[in-house]
Amino acid sequence: MYLLSLYFDDKTNAYLTMLKKHIYKKTGIHYDIPFHITLLSFQSDLEDAYRLFESINFIPFELQFVSIGFLNTSIILIPIMNENLSSLYRQGLNSTIYVNERYKENNWFAHLTLSKHLSKEQLLESYQAIQYDFKPFIGKVTKIGLAKSNPYEDIMLK
Repeated sequence: MYLLSLYFDDKTNAYLTMLKKHIYKKTGIHYDIPFHITLLSFQSDLEDAYRLFESINFIPFELQFVSIGFLNTSIILIPIMNENLSSLYRQGLNSTIYVNERYKENNWFAHLTLSKHLSKEQLLESYQAIQYDFKPFIGKVTKIGLAKSNPYEDIMLK
């Protein structure tokens, strides 16, 4: 399985790291994946994955994060869907690869995971750990990447 993901500048990562440290102090759960938003999860051979990645027209952009949320056993940050994010997502969908069901049109939910595999109690503790430090903010998306999942491994960035 391959992932097409967006990555952030140092300033955004520093803020996200501060939030993640608060969660770790409260729960003891360490989530060790680079901060990202996954645009697509898909199955293909490596050649088709490269072709899709190279076809994406990526230009750095700003993204406003406005809320803390929960998705299954994860605590997440939720951005506002803007034209740049929507355009990148649609570019990926226009390929001929098989897209994971959760990433198909009208199923995808843009989010950034701060921590995952949390119990109900840890989800509440995570929220309590960051509720006063989190303020809506604008992050800068600076890269798009192609990665392999399970285990996570970056393949290409641009």
